Amino acid sequence: ATACADGLVRLWDPNAPKKAVVEIDTGHGECNCASFDHAGRRLATTGDDRAIRIWDVETHSLLQTIKDAHEGMGYDVLFTNDGEHVVSCGEDPHVRMWDIASGELVRDWENHPDHICDALAHLPESNMIASVGTDAWLVLLNPTEDSAAPEVARRQLNYADLHPELRGVAYTPDGIVSVNSVGSM
Repeated sequence: ATACADGLVRLWDPNAPKKAVVEIDTGHGECNCASFDHAGRRLATTGDDRAIRIWDVETHSLLQTIKDAHEGMGYDVLFTNDGEHVVSCGEDPHVRMWDIASGELVRDWENHPDHICDALAHLPESNMIASVGTDAWLVLLNPTEDSAAPEVARRQLNYADLHPELRGVAYTPDGIVSVNSVGSM
């Protein structure tokens, strides 16, 4: 799936990648993220309207809208392992977990105080979620922990290694966290 600045999400056939199989008008003026659930049956999107939308991949129908998920535009959204929640970040310092069925806020972590949280990554074999932000901090948390502090690790990344504007984070299959940044030093 490709999230596009025109508000569309395009689904592609990997065997015929030159033409999108499906285009979904997400209702976001600009769609910043499109993320599948682990079964590939649902798609979560977020964008410049601050909303999160959950879609049925087969029928392309809208299942849920979570309005005002963040103070500014939404940057990233992903499903939890159990498929009952989505975790999001946007143009504010928060990482938030939402109940898909009700649309209610379940957890709210201020992972990047006084900065913006840019990206999230999920390690499917565990419940670990990584967030990175404009503060150059990488924060790992376990959102299934019932404690008030599910944070597992916090590390400020070295500016000599990275431009301070972090834009992406991902887990490798063996559990290593990879971070990317934009701009020049």
